[in-house]
Amino acid sequence: MGKYYVYSTLTAGGEYTGWIEGAGGLPKRAHSVKIAGGANLYNKNLITPLGVVTEISEEDEAFLRGNKIFQIHEKNGFVRIDSKKRDIEAAVADMERRDASAPDVPQDYVEVPAAQAGNVTGIRRNRRAKRQ
Repeated sequence: MGKYYVYSTLTAGGEYTGWIEGAGGLPKRAHSVKIAGGANLYNKNLITPLGVVTEISEEDEAFLRGNKIFQIHEKNGFVRIDSKKRDIEAAVADMERRDASAPDVPQDYVEVPAAQAGNVTGIRRNRRAKRQ
């Protein structure tokens, strides 16, 4: 049985689950795969990884390829399945760097022109924050 590797730039880990109909028509978990998170969060050694890797089986790989949520994450560049184990920085180099749950960094803040801030200087706004 071969091994596969899921490379992820998601900050939070997740579990991709497939469901079948169980007793009384209630959903029953058929298969699930947990994928590690932790990209963009510093670890106990104060290192902030660009991505993380989770080893999976052939069965898990086939399941993930058919999972709609995984497909969305893959299409958006946050996860990738590979048959080879690689250096994490090289594996995620061309993937989306940060998801919406990644912590803010100083580069996320931009100076607001004084004319837009009631003639007050030094006001900064977060360019990642959603506007209403």
